[in-house]
Parts: sequence; structure tokens; C-alpha cells
Amino acid sequence: MLHRLACGLHTPAPPPADPAARRALAQAVAAAPARQALLRGALAATVRASSARQALAGLLTAGLGNAARYVGRKVTKAWLSRTGATGALGA
Repeated sequence: MLHRLACGLHTPAPPPADPAARRALAQAVAAAPARQALLRGALAATVRASSARQALAGLLTAGLGNAARYVGRKVTKAWLSRTGATGALGA
């Protein structure tokens, strides 16, 4: 993914195998604001999908009441992190 971002999303070439080259590539991607936004969006989508799977698994294993409370806390935490607000979230 980093290689495609660095190349402007045009080439499907694999990323470099050399760790130093990978580091340089990651730094090049991080230096470009437009690419930062693409990377941030890709990471957010990955985390969002993982959180949705976890919530569904919780619903199936913990029961509806516990799962609803858990999802409610997760949504509240996400909202607070997006708005920059602070609040007391139970453990």
C-alpha cells in the first residue's frame, strides 16, 4: 500500500524488500499531505472494519445486553475522540 501511495497509485509494483528502502518509502509517503490523507483514510477503514467484526462477535458471544453496552461505550469513545471532548467512560 505504501508503495502505491508513493507512486501516485499508478503502479502495482511490489514494495522494496530492503528495510532501509521501505523506511525511505514510508517517509516519502508521510511527507506528502495528500498521501497522508489517503493513508489516514485507509487505516481508518481498516480499524472500522475490525471494530465492526469485534462488535458482532461480542453480540454473538456475550448476549444482547452486554453487547449493547459494549458497543455504546465504543461509539461514545469514538465520538469523543473525533470531537476532542473529554468525558468519563466506564471501564
